[in-house]
Amino acid sequence: MVDYGQHLRRRWIDAGFDRQHGTDTQGIIDDMTELGVFTAHRPNAQGYEGIQIPVFRKMLRELNLDPAEYAFVDFGSGKGRALMMAAEHGFARAYGVEFSPVLHDIAQKNAALFAQRNPRACPIELHCQDAAEFSIPDENLVCFFYNPFDDKVMQRVITNIANAYARRPRKLAVAYRNPVCAEQFDNLGFLQLVSATRGYRLYKSR
Repeated sequence: MVDYGQHLRRRWIDAGFDRQHGTDTQGIIDDMTELGVFTAHRPNAQGYEGIQIPVFRKMLRELNLDPAEYAFVDFGSGKGRALMMAAEHGFARAYGVEFSPVLHDIAQKNAALFAQRNPRACPIELHCQDAAEFSIPDENLVCFFYNPFDDKVMQRVITNIANAYARRPRKLAVAYRNPVCAEQFDNLGFLQLVSATRGYRLYKSR
């Protein structure tokens, strides 16, 4: 009963975000056909669910960094909830990578509405593409994942991140919600684990 009450409270908070900004970030969608996904990595993808707002805020607090010094990248950015929250938190820039054209279109509309109501928030840059093909930005980064894909795609994304870091060492953090592929991050020599719970893991560059 306590867990169910917490679930209802989180849903109420999440709905409040959309009421405040006029956006649409709610819902759970598992049907890849409904999401317009027909690429080679379709079997490797997870469905859509927006990050729970209290959880996201807790993860950022525990990372204990100055958002103004970082860009934020959401791999599997869905309808853009995490991106808009990152913009609210004062990140220098926010990048979203989403291979569902349906979710990407919704995120574009959400980002435009959010920008109108929050003109001082950082810019949000949306990319409709496979996360494995995304070019890692050459700046300090917080890389965010809400269990967007399986270990096969995650390994390719992590390789891209590791190569980008080797080319230019910089401040780098990873926030990983529902960390089913956490061992792949645990084995990266340039990252250290700073927080681990059943629900998420947080890493920072050494």
